[in-house]
Amino acid sequence: MKKIIPIETSHSEKYTPNYQRLKKVCIEAVEQSESCNVPKIEKKKKLCKLFENWDRDRVIIFCDEERRGKNILKIPIQGEKKIAIFIGPVGGWSKDDRQGLKNLNFFNVTLGSNVLKVDTACIVSLSSIRNLL
Repeated sequence: MKKIIPIETSHSEKYTPNYQRLKKVCIEAVEQSESCNVPKIEKKKKLCKLFENWDRDRVIIFCDEERRGKNILKIPIQGEKKIAIFIGPVGGWSKDDRQGLKNLNFFNVTLGSNVLKVDTACIVSLSSIRNLL
């Protein structure tokens, strides 16, 4: 993972991330997993602004809390070089959030039969993608 971009969606809580705490958590996670690269944490962006300059070569793994997509372990991403994982807010993805994806290269995926907390969904999605690559 190279970077983390907190996003503001239609159902997001209105808050300012504690960037120092996020960086500390990233460093600890990298040390614990015996990895080498600490991801860059970018400033929070509105989802619509993120889509405006989206790299169309980057595949989006869209984690759907409504569990309507494919199982994340069954998506064909072997060989992909640029991947982004979108984890939704506590209130879920809105119709407008979903509409922003319509012209992009994305996989609608489910992380299983339960709705997961955001931090758990991050761990599950990252480990699943690492297994596929």
